[in-house]
Amino acid sequence: MAKRDRNMELTETRTGTQVPPAPATRHAHDEHDAIAHPVPLSTLLGVFAALLVLTFLTVAVTWVNLGPANIWIALLIAVAKAALVALYFMHLRWDSPFNMIALLSALLFVAVMLGIIILDTKEYQPEFEPPTAGSARVFYTD
Repeated sequence: MAKRDRNMELTETRTGTQVPPAPATRHAHDEHDAIAHPVPLSTLLGVFAALLVLTFLTVAVTWVNLGPANIWIALLIAVAKAALVALYFMHLRWDSPFNMIALLSALLFVAVMLGIIILDTKEYQPEFEPPTAGSARVFYTD
């Protein structure tokens, strides 16, 4: 019979023997005693203000006709806004460098994919002919 400690309750197994309980297992998230990465309110409000300004700039780009540069400027502003959200609201600024490398490689992949798509659409642009006023016909079949 197992020796009984005052502070430890014994548990009974299938065979009827009594054993002490298994030691408590530690999880990776048990290391943190407080909220992870507390960010000052002034920093969060500053990022929020920057996001508002960048949103206004995105809309303001549409008011000026810069030709094909409009879409590129809007995309650059969107990337800056996404970077602010990822760095401060997703706490990547204080996270491990591996997560930043994963984010940057994903963004690089998206940029390459968008570039290939834009190159591909430019290839087929000369074949597109907008319809003329009298070219639409309705065919009725009985």
